[in-house]
Amino acid sequence: MIQIEYLPIVLTGLGLTASIIYYAIVLRNANKTQQLQLETRQAQLFMTLYETYRSQEFRMQWTSILKQEYTDFEDFWNKYGLSNNPEAWANWQSVASFFHGIGILVKRDY
Repeated sequence: MIQIEYLPIVLTGLGLTASIIYYAIVLRNANKTQQLQLETRQAQLFMTLYETYRSQEFRMQWTSILKQEYTDFEDFWNKYGLSNNPEAWANWQSVASFFHGIGILVKRDY
């Protein structure tokens, strides 16, 4: 039989055990919530990139770049450079920036 003077020690031990179990459950649920938030943000990022990629404006820019013909860098610069053809240059910059951004995300394992 337990003597009455050991009761506070036993209750303290039970309280400590209960608080450890409670904290472990809360921590596990917090980790699950963080993982779900991360997956949600990644899905949103993917959809934003996909919307940009499939937009008509991006497709027109991409097509105009694919239609360009040049033999070397000097020929390219004379035909499509910033000072000679600002619209073609803007298409190059836009498409290149998009793929550069994707490259950064891939490098960072997003």
